[in-house]
Amino acid sequence: MKKKIALSLSALIATGLVAAEDLNSMLQEGKFDGYVRLHHINPSTSDTVAITGSFIGGKLKYETGALYGLSLGTAMYTSHDTGLTKWDYLTKDGYNQVAGGLAGNKELPADGGRFNNYTTIGEAYLNYKYSKTSAKIGRQPFASPMTTSEVTIIPNLYEAGVLTFKEVDGLTIQAAYLARMMYGTRATTEVQLIGDGVYGIVSGAGFVHSKPTEGKERFYTMGEAAFGANSGGIKDNKNDNGVATLSVEYDKGPIKLRVWDYYAQDMFNTAYADIDYKMDVSGAKLFFSAQALHQKDIGDFSTSNAGKILSADRTVTDISGKKKRYDTKLATNGEIDAFFWGLQAKAKMGDFMLNAAFTQNTKGHIIDPWGGNFGYTSTIFSRDENRAETDAYKLGFNYDFGTLGVKGLKFIYNYGAYKSDVETTATYTGATRNAGMGSHTEKSDEHDFMFRYDSPDVKGLWFTLFHVERDNDTRDYKQSHTRLVANLNF
Repeated sequence: MKKKIALSLSALIATGLVAAEDLNSMLQEGKFDGYVRLHHINPSTSDTVAITGSFIGGKLKYETGALYGLSLGTAMYTSHDTGLTKWDYLTKDGYNQVAGGLAGNKELPADGGRFNNYTTIGEAYLNYKYSKTSAKIGRQPFASPMTTSEVTIIPNLYEAGVLTFKEVDGLTIQAAYLARMMYGTRATTEVQLIGDGVYGIVSGAGFVHSKPTEGKERFYTMGEAAFGANSGGIKDNKNDNGVATLSVEYDKGPIKLRVWDYYAQDMFNTAYADIDYKMDVSGAKLFFSAQALHQKDIGDFSTSNAGKILSADRTVTDISGKKKRYDTKLATNGEIDAFFWGLQAKAKMGDFMLNAAFTQNTKGHIIDPWGGNFGYTSTIFSRDENRAETDAYKLGFNYDFGTLGVKGLKFIYNYGAYKSDVETTATYTGATRNAGMGSHTEKSDEHDFMFRYDSPDVKGLWFTLFHVERDNDTRDYKQSHTRLVANLNF
């Protein structure tokens, strides 16, 4: 009997030692990665908006090795002023313009009205992988057409469960549930500049970020992110649920096809698809693409407080925020109903790549509150193609200097033009509101000039220097903007 007990204890101890060794190996096989990134706006060559701003930050991530297919990961994100931001810089009209799209939530006036530095635990997840199938739950980035925006320093992050199936060559099937999200640094740009304030919810950020002290630095439910934190009774109307997504992607040979569906319970459903086809003709590489999106509200959304928010008058002002221009509605009856399509062609000939695209939104505004930037005609500071009754086109090219002896250097130019037929409920003459339905046409355009250098000697080191010239009809201003971005992945 004692011998059996001794053997049993020996087995337990051995088992424990094996587990401990495996846990040690799990930690020892873990990997660190991340990036350090600097954004510096040159005040001397920038005008009207985001005149000043200089921030540095990035990501530090650690993921363990796998134990029986299980691994753990966490990542810290941070963004800090370099000390070169001119916080007291005023425009000729006397108002302050600092690049909020580089920092955290704006602090209270008692703190000087500055945008604050911040650090956050943006990722914390459990990942299980078996063969080519994985399941990941927790805080994480989520890449998809309706949730991925341009990244300044910190991306949009989500509390989600994601199941990914890749057992069939060239085929990826993914199901996910997004419960909560935290906006990244660029969300301020998407609301105030790209969305002109009023159209922010169709340009990548929701109404929760319409308040300067909300939207970043903590996680919100998807309904709160879209329509504001319990704004006007969101919780009472149950527009506070998560977003379920299902996607199928096929990428094999000359064809890449993606189909996505986003079901936001008690809010709206978005169906998106695109296809890419590539071919070689007489030494040139040709690429053809098409995309389509349909969006519709669900159930009694139009009569909920969230629907009422969309059907309320919203006032468009000039860039200073002092002069009222017109009133409009994001959804006349609180109903969401949008159809969007686009075509794109690219041709690579030697060191040149040419591109042309056209998109059209034929119905209502696309509600795009969770970071989407899917349109072929999107440019650095313009996403007007998401607005109702808008035709847009984009022309551009890039040149690779490799054959001239400067390996890794490219010059990129893009021109985007946007024409929107705007429905108004009122116009303004000075401070006088002239009520009554009307319409007008807005024509805006943007020129993007960029030098991009990817170091051939240091992996993950790149620099981007870009200059933007933008003529914005919505808020009646011209923008010049020069920025240096430096990045090191590790």
